[in-house]
Amino acid sequence: MKNLITTLCLTIAVLLGSMGVSFALPECEGSPTEDKSVWGQWHKCVGTYFNKANGVHLISEFKDGKMNGQGTTSYSPSSKWAGQKHVGEYRDDKRSGQGTLTFANGKI
Repeated sequence: MKNLITTLCLTIAVLLGSMGVSFALPECEGSPTEDKSVWGQWHKCVGTYFNKANGVHLISEFKDGKMNGQGTTSYSPSSKWAGQKHVGEYRDDKRSGQGTLTFANGKI
C-alpha cells in the first residue's frame, strides 16, 4: 500500500510539473517567406511559405530542408488549383500517409 501511494504521488507530481510545457517545434528561421531557397536551411521547425505568383500558401513541419510531418497547403483563387486545400502528412515535399484534400466546391 505504501508503494502504491508513493507511485501515485510521484505520478501526480510529474503531471502537475509538466503542465504548460509545450512540445511544439520552433518557427523556422526566416519564416514566413516567399523564397523557397531558404528551405534548405530549415530543420526540425515549422515554416510558412507563400508564393504570390502561383497562389500557393503552405505551413508545414520541416526536416532536412523538406516538408516532413504535418502540414497544410492551400491555393488562392488565382491559382490553377483555386480553392483546393490539403491538410495532412508530408514526406520529402510530397503528400504522404493520412490527409484530407478538399476541393473548391467543398467536396472531399
